[in-house]
Amino acid sequence: MAEKKEYRSAIRSRRMIRAAFLELLREKPFEKITVTDIVTRADINRSTFYAHYPDVQGMVDELIDETISGSVELVKNMAFEELFENPIPFLQALTNIGTKNVELYRLLGRSDFALKQTEKIKDILVEQAMNTIAIPESVRRSPIFLIHINFFLGGILNTYQQWLQGKFLCSTEEIVEQIGTLITANGETYRRLLEK
Repeated sequence: MAEKKEYRSAIRSRRMIRAAFLELLREKPFEKITVTDIVTRADINRSTFYAHYPDVQGMVDELIDETISGSVELVKNMAFEELFENPIPFLQALTNIGTKNVELYRLLGRSDFALKQTEKIKDILVEQAMNTIAIPESVRRSPIFLIHINFFLGGILNTYQQWLQGKFLCSTEEIVEQIGTLITANGETYRRLLEK
């Protein structure tokens, strides 16, 4: 019984820490938020914070890693060839991952940190795609394929990042539809690349 109570307490503490961080992000840039700010806002002691996270950066890294792990699983299960026939399921799943913590990512999107994280996500997705997509080894080793996969995944992630930063106002459905149209329109180019 004590273990169950402790487990609930840990979940509650993490939730309070994240909520306090989100409130602070509405007021000031990520780079100016300190552990003291968070524990004061959450009304917890420093040891509670440090029981869960090494520092503010570590907390944000964990949030981002949760998103990345969902994206990596998505890429692992992606049939690259099918993506060009019907990209909508892949894009909807990617959108669902990104919108789980939409307010957090929108607020983080205003910082330099967000740009670094987007690049980190892209690198992980590119590596995962290179290692899991069923394509001939000769294509996989080609620099041209690396250019294409970077362009493809980078473009998708940049579009979502721009949307999260509020640089264009549209619904997630419109994002999915427009990116899907672009992928489908370029499907023949990618199919030819895979056949080389």
